[in-house]
Amino acid sequence: MARWHPELTLTPAFIAAHDVYAAGLDGEWVGCSGQVETDEPAVLELDHLWVWPSAMGQGIGRCLFEEAAARAAERGARRLPIVADLNAVGFYRRMVARPAGAFTYALDGTTRSLPVMMFHLPF
Repeated sequence: MARWHPELTLTPAFIAAHDVYAAGLDGEWVGCSGQVETDEPAVLELDHLWVWPSAMGQGIGRCLFEEAAARAAERGARRLPIVADLNAVGFYRRMVARPAGAFTYALDGTTRSLPVMMFHLPF
């Protein structure tokens, strides 16, 4: 996990450059999500959707996902791809995202493949 820390961290530079949403509960930050522009027209990538483990199961992830989808649609996006952590695939399926391939990369000589889910935004 320490090696992946830079890729998994929301930095001030990322927040300044992208649409980022935060969720709070009882005065505490409990989750966040961000969107990244892609080279494809009408496609924004959902990135960094995180819910603190202590806040899971309370609808926080659903709220973050729905807000990100609504904002993406307002920006003209029609598709929202998600490179999903293996533990989050079930959540994205419940959000009606469907499998759309895999993202494969090498890190420190190890090849890892993560599922890509696709959410189609309403017109």
